[in-house]
Amino acid sequence: MKIKRLYIEDFGILRNQILEDLHPGIVVIGGLNRAGKTTLMQVLRYLGYGFPQSGQLPPATNKHKAEADIILDSGDIYNISLSGYGQPVLKRIPLTEEKTLNDEIINVEDIFGIDDFTYRQLFTITLDELNRNYGISDHEKRKLQSILLGAGFKDILLLPQLKDEFYKEGDRIGGKRGSPRVKQFKSHYLSIEKGADIKRKALSQVEEYKEKQQELEEKKSLYQQIGKELEQLQNEIVRLDIIKNNYKAYKDIQTIETWLHSNQDKHWDKVPSEYELSRLESLRDEYVFLYKDFQDKEIELGLALDNRKSLLDNKEEMASLIEGISGINERVRQCTEQEEEYNRKRQQLVAKIRETNAAWDEKDMEDLVEIKTDNISHSRLSGLVDEYRDLVSDHKNHKANLVRMQEEYNTFQDQAVELEDKKPWGEVKKYFYTSLAFILLGIILVFINPFIGTLLGLGGIGITAVYYIMTYLNSREARGAVQAQKQQLEARKSRVEAEEKLIKSIEKQIESIKTELDEYKQRLDLSIDVPDSTLPGHLLRIRDIQEGIGELDEIYNKIQEDRGYLEEQYNRYRAFISQFTQEGMHVEQAENYSPENWSRLAAELNRWNNYLKETQGIYVLQQKIEAVEQEIIEILEKYETTLAYQDLQNRQDLENSIAQFIDRSQEAMEYNRQENRLREIRQSVLSSMSSDGVRRAFGYSISNDEGRDEKLLNIFMEICSSYASQEEVEEVYSAKCREREDKIEELDRLKEEGQKLEDVLERLATTENLVRGQRQIDNARAELKILAHSYAVNMTAAFLLKEAEERLLQSMKDSIMDSAGNIFSQMTNGDYKGIQPAEPLLDGDFEAILSGEKSRCQTVDMLSRGTREQLYLSVRISRIMDIKPNLPVIIDDSFANFDSRHLGQSIGILSQLAKTHQIFILTCHGELVDEIARAQCQAQYWKIDRGRIEISDYDKLSSHLRVS
Repeated sequence: MKIKRLYIEDFGILRNQILEDLHPGIVVIGGLNRAGKTTLMQVLRYLGYGFPQSGQLPPATNKHKAEADIILDSGDIYNISLSGYGQPVLKRIPLTEEKTLNDEIINVEDIFGIDDFTYRQLFTITLDELNRNYGISDHEKRKLQSILLGAGFKDILLLPQLKDEFYKEGDRIGGKRGSPRVKQFKSHYLSIEKGADIKRKALSQVEEYKEKQQELEEKKSLYQQIGKELEQLQNEIVRLDIIKNNYKAYKDIQTIETWLHSNQDKHWDKVPSEYELSRLESLRDEYVFLYKDFQDKEIELGLALDNRKSLLDNKEEMASLIEGISGINERVRQCTEQEEEYNRKRQQLVAKIRETNAAWDEKDMEDLVEIKTDNISHSRLSGLVDEYRDLVSDHKNHKANLVRMQEEYNTFQDQAVELEDKKPWGEVKKYFYTSLAFILLGIILVFINPFIGTLLGLGGIGITAVYYIMTYLNSREARGAVQAQKQQLEARKSRVEAEEKLIKSIEKQIESIKTELDEYKQRLDLSIDVPDSTLPGHLLRIRDIQEGIGELDEIYNKIQEDRGYLEEQYNRYRAFISQFTQEGMHVEQAENYSPENWSRLAAELNRWNNYLKETQGIYVLQQKIEAVEQEIIEILEKYETTLAYQDLQNRQDLENSIAQFIDRSQEAMEYNRQENRLREIRQSVLSSMSSDGVRRAFGYSISNDEGRDEKLLNIFMEICSSYASQEEVEEVYSAKCREREDKIEELDRLKEEGQKLEDVLERLATTENLVRGQRQIDNARAELKILAHSYAVNMTAAFLLKEAEERLLQSMKDSIMDSAGNIFSQMTNGDYKGIQPAEPLLDGDFEAILSGEKSRCQTVDMLSRGTREQLYLSVRISRIMDIKPNLPVIIDDSFANFDSRHLGQSIGILSQLAKTHQIFILTCHGELVDEIARAQCQAQYWKIDRGRIEISDYDKLSSHLRVS
């Protein structure tokens, strides 16, 4: 088995580290101290078996997680994953051409083939494993020793275990020597001794037994006699107790029976119940109250019977009319408000008419309605007014503009005349005369100073020429200005003429619009003097007045409609009330509707409605009185069939009959109450005598006799008659109770004495003690025999197993440790030629055999530390080679104490082992890396530094490890 890939997600300092394409031979992982080598070793150690829940593991950030891909010797590839403290999950990784089942899971033990203890102690080699005592228990040391000794020795471990189990079981039963006085034998041995003592004491007590037996018979006879006397005394006490507790009942029975005998005439077979009698009294009171209330209300109302009947016959219509009063009142209120609104709006409208035109008045409303304002467009009229106003304003503005333009034209014409007066030839003349003056002056000066004269003559001519040329040019521009002024003058003249034409056109438009506005004034019945600007406002006011007149017409029509409805309802109500009275509220005098008449009519209807309510109340009272009378008569007829209550003529007869019935009923009820009380007292006495013991005490025990209660009661009455008072009964009862206590004490004494005699007889029962003693001896011997047999079997088995173990170990001693001895000899370069186990094999250690003729043996205590570690390493490598399958080997700095010569020999042995096993070597020593490289081993090098793992080579790794 080889690890191809290792991924550590979370384990101590190692997080998200991956080692891919691991070498199938030697894998060297080097790092300085605290780089994470030991952590990595623990991952490899527990990869196939799961992380244990131990405090020795480094903590995880979240949860321990790791996984690896492994290749078996058969070529199959599996993935093994660990998560937390759960069991490892092993899944087969199919080859590319293979098909596999989804989530195929295989048992890890089927792949590794050995348990976790064997792998941890054998395939994981640290300096601890190469030490003699490194902190494992004695049981684990024996188990490890059997593993190191080789195949077959593991099974030998079962022999001492079985031997110890058998020996412990035998020792638990009978100790080491099987003495009957120890362990489980002891209780049975003591039981046999006790049985023998019982047999010895039972032979000396025969005569005493007979005397005690006779005495016991006499005691029993006396005990029975006193018991019978006590039973009779107890019955008498029970009778006295019943009489004592019921003596008052006895007296009450006598009194009630005497009363009933003397009042037999009050007996009534069919007596009313208390409820019916109470109901009758309540009905009588209710009848009196209702009748009085009826008479009072009839007098208070004061209406004849016919009127009351008429009211009741018309109660539905009365209710309908009463219900309609509120609606009619609302219509009356609305009508009144509409009349007030009509008058108010009419006054406002008249004021608006007068405000619109002072010549108009209230009488002109019909004429205003006839004005056809619908054919007049307010927007058109407003537009004409605005247009007229604008034209007048424009005409005024244009007139003013014309005047201004004419004034400007005249002024501009005068300026043009001045410019025309200026002539260009006058300037030429001036130039000629000025030049001539300069020439003459220069000629004169020539004679005085020729240079100045010439200069003055010529300079004057030139300057004068320049001056007049400039002047000419200015005059030329003036002529252009004159021409331009002429043109402007013509333009101004044209504008004046155009403005005059425009003014005339505006005047024509003003005249046309004025004419149209005058026509509108005539159509609106307005004076021609009315300002034109007020025409749109007049139009709107007239329309508003027309709308107001229309609204007044609508209100007037609504008022007329409401008055018609109210007059109709008024007449209806008036006709209804007329059925009941001819003078109420003077109906004949108020034939026409008015709000005041309606109010009086409604008040009158409410008065009659109140009469109706009172009449209905009287009618209800009358019905209640009749119902009460009927219920009273039913009760009387139910119990008094001989009387003709239906012939009663007045209220007084009915009340007298009720009083007679109540008096007789109360007497009958009293008679019945006494009978019931007598029955209850008798039943109470019988209840106190209901138990069988009480009945037996009264000498009557037949439970199924039909007349037993009457007989028991007669016996009770007869016995009670023998006592004059309650005190006499209590005195006799107390005396009998004291006598009973004396009898009970005597019985207790006899019972105690009899029990003592029985104890003595039991103790003196010789034959029974002999049998009991022998039985106890026999039972103890039988149980002791079973224990003795079990003891013998367990001790024999332990002895045989011990002999078999010794002989088996002796026969195997010469054939073990050959492979380990050869490896040890090679590792020590021939200094030692072999290894043999020390005695005893499973509890001892190993011995090294020196080379030479004498072949002396040295114990591990005699060896140096390095040689001892080489010995343990040789034993482990030998066993690793023997175990199949070939599992990965983990070596964590196990060569720290080897010198260079023995280190080289060890590397050579590991090179041979790497041909079949994958070996992980974790180290912090650069010398070990150099030695592996010098041995030319096929190895792969990895560097681990602060939890980070990366591929390397031996040069870089060696240099890294030598930094410290």
